[in-house]
Amino acid sequence: MISTGLTAAAIAVLIPAQTANLTYVDTWTAGAAYPARVAPIPSGGGGGGGGVLYVTDPPNEAVVEYDATGAVVGTYVIPEGPVGIAVHDDGRVFVSRQDNQVGVYDATFTLLATVDPTPLAFEGPNDLAFDPGTGELYVVNSEAHQILVFSETAPGAWTLVRSWGMEGTGMGQLAMPQAIALDPLLGRVYVADTDNFRVQAFDTNGVFQFSFGYRILFTPDKEEAWFARGEGIAVDACGHVYLTDALMGTLRAFDSTGTELDSLHLPLVGFGAGPGALRLPADVAIDSGGNVYIANTNNG
Repeated sequence: MISTGLTAAAIAVLIPAQTANLTYVDTWTAGAAYPARVAPIPSGGGGGGGGVLYVTDPPNEAVVEYDATGAVVGTYVIPEGPVGIAVHDDGRVFVSRQDNQVGVYDATFTLLATVDPTPLAFEGPNDLAFDPGTGELYVVNSEAHQILVFSETAPGAWTLVRSWGMEGTGMGQLAMPQAIALDPLLGRVYVADTDNFRVQAFDTNGVFQFSFGYRILFTPDKEEAWFARGEGIAVDACGHVYLTDALMGTLRAFDSTGTELDSLHLPLVGFGAGPGALRLPADVAIDSGGNVYIANTNNG
């Protein structure tokens, strides 16, 4: 079974691994006032406070660390404004920032280095993800409508090894992408192509595979079948894909072909207040134990 939790806009979901049925479990309300991105801390990669989860809070220029009960065990100030966050297997923390940089930090959030995107430039770097097989770092370069991929070519030195994407509506083109997730078993990269109201699937070299989602899909029984604003995306160990739609207040589950399996939402309008309801869900992440965490930004 799979469970979830999060902060002052954080919601927990219990998801049986084979069916991806979504069931609310718990809400964490301490800590981050405006949670944006969520990153599980790998087992053995221990955070500075021994926690299990990092959450970025951009308006408050902070990263908040939680333990498994939802208690805050660390708050770290990043004055440049943290946005996206991902944790390397060795415990280093990578944070995209509002000053168009990606910083590399130790577990106490001492800055170790920054990632150099030469010959390109960071333009609104957003969500981050690691390929667990190669160790490569994927960066959603939102305002440039790109995906950038980096490899650690020397200790602490990250080199841009490939990129893809250009602004447009065609297959393989992107419009303000917000989030990224990898399925290492299929060698697949899923991108929340937000302003095109869809998810696109690529191989790890950036070759387009397929897409799914529409802004409005009219069916007799699914008024919620919208991709109004896909903000967060994650893949579980079974290859299920989870997408948060901030405007519709939904978390959706899909199989690896893009077929919808289930959704968690408030009927009719999709928004709600209080435990178990979603309001502007910004991100979704899954840890190694199958716990699914949602940054439920406007419901604390």
